[in-house]
Amino acid sequence: MVHVGGTADITGNTKITGTVDITGDTTVSGAIAQSASTQSTTSTTGAIVTAGGIGIAKNVHVGGTADITGNTKITGTADITGNTAITGTITHTDATESTSKTTGALKTAGGVGIA
Repeated sequence: MVHVGGTADITGNTKITGTVDITGDTTVSGAIAQSASTQSTTSTTGAIVTAGGIGIAKNVHVGGTADITGNTKITGTADITGNTAITGTITHTDATESTSKTTGALKTAGGVGIA
């Protein structure tokens, strides 16, 4: 066991085999790449698991299914390509009046089937 009572500066590559426990905040100035490929099936499983929230300042790309439990808030435009299935009530609060086929609170380029 090595104990360092102050700052430890390491220049060059460092390889650690085994578990690393870090107490306190951690700052990484480069990209983080990890090689575990554990599939996530719940909020407590997967290759990366955190007990707290996560803040992401840039784009997010998901290669599989994004399974979201709880409410989802989208601020901005939601651009959905493909079919969309909604189970439950849809509440639309825009009250813009329609003055033509291309204006109003709800617009569609195709037909509408209403049961």
